Amino acid sequence: MTILSFRPPNAWLRPKLDGSWRRWLVAALLYGGALAALLVATAAPRQERVRLAYEIARLREEVAELERKAQELELAKHRLVAPHVLARSLEELSLAPPTPSQLWYLTPQGELRGTPTAPRRPAP
Repeated sequence: MTILSFRPPNAWLRPKLDGSWRRWLVAALLYGGALAALLVATAAPRQERVRLAYEIARLREEVAELERKAQELELAKHRLVAPHVLARSLEELSLAPPTPSQLWYLTPQGELRGTPTAPRRPAP
């Protein structure tokens, strides 16, 4: 059943909007911002420590690689200046082999001694 009656449009009546949503939004944003600031303040030092740990590991690898290369170069240098290698290349370097009187030896006591010579035999 439908009741027909006059109903005014009430266009002049506007319901008031609830203003408490603004307060709730501002409070939520403030609490969220405080929580975000707290998380950043606790996570930032850890992130820096982790970044530094990776940097230290990378630098240690680089130092180990450089030390290995330095060792290889040192070995190559010692191979090139070894006496037997130099003795073979005397002619290429236009050098003469040393005479026995030019050779000197270092004793265990730290003294330099000339080449030991055999004692001369008395002439008969």
